[in-house]
Amino acid sequence: MVKIRAIAIDFASSNPYLALTTKTNILMRTTAWLFILLAFCITGCKKQTVQSPVDGAWKLVYMKGITDSVIFELPGNTTGSVTKMWNGNHFSVVGKLTSDSLVINHYVGGTFSLDGEKYQENVEFHTFPENNGTIKNMKLVIKNDTLIQIWPVNENGDPAENSNIEKYIRY
Repeated sequence: MVKIRAIAIDFASSNPYLALTTKTNILMRTTAWLFILLAFCITGCKKQTVQSPVDGAWKLVYMKGITDSVIFELPGNTTGSVTKMWNGNHFSVVGKLTSDSLVINHYVGGTFSLDGEKYQENVEFHTFPENNGTIKNMKLVIKNDTLIQIWPVNENGDPAENSNIEKYIRY
């Protein structure tokens, strides 16, 4: 029996077709195919996401707002801290502002769309409930780590005469 096995192994090793079918070669080829398949799965299944240029957290460093002929300026007659965050198609704003003796715990959130410099917020919740469900059209400009929002704007994105301006820097 040992002689027959030795002859079979000798025959298989001298025959190129049969040499490919030995257990070691089959295992090596299977392993190679599994590694190739794994490489395709890793590269092909990786989630490809396109990040918006506004994604992340931004700190308010300047604000000028006009409400009922009252001017709020930060820095100036208004103090406090505000952070605005974007992720995917959602935004949120949290902060606390003080102007004279008026203290505002400020919060806003909803969805947004951005097309070039044309920016639109769909406000879902707001510090002042009369703003819930409103749509705010703005001009949004990003230069490096600085973001500037101006509103209201017309349908072309041009600011109105007494527009509000907010300037943010990226955290």
